[in-house]
Amino acid sequence: MAFTGVAVVKHVTSTLVRITGLSLLGAQAGTIGFGDKTVAADVSLGLLPNWQPSRIDGAIVSLQDAIKVSLRPVTDVDVPVPVSVVKSGTKHEDFAITLTNSGAAENPASPGLEIYVELVGH
Repeated sequence: MAFTGVAVVKHVTSTLVRITGLSLLGAQAGTIGFGDKTVAADVSLGLLPNWQPSRIDGAIVSLQDAIKVSLRPVTDVDVPVPVSVVKSGTKHEDFAITLTNSGAAENPASPGLEIYVELVGH
């Protein structure tokens, strides 16, 4: 696991989860996923059975499209640390959010992160 710290996962509403207590080492990636993933993620959102793909006008809206991830630093930042977000998977069991610290390995870890994962449009 490239995350440092201890994840504090808080279900704020039925469609919003807040994660704190983590930072991300330089040139490393960490994953966030549901509790019923086929391959365990570094941080679990829990089961959240209602977070499923939906249909709008007959078309399927995938979890990748319906889940919004936002980050903000919660500690002082002397040098900006780029953290990218990639969502993968199509079903509850294989959906993952991968956060990557795009800085070089010798660079410092990211600042402490406040991560919001939100199911939108449901």
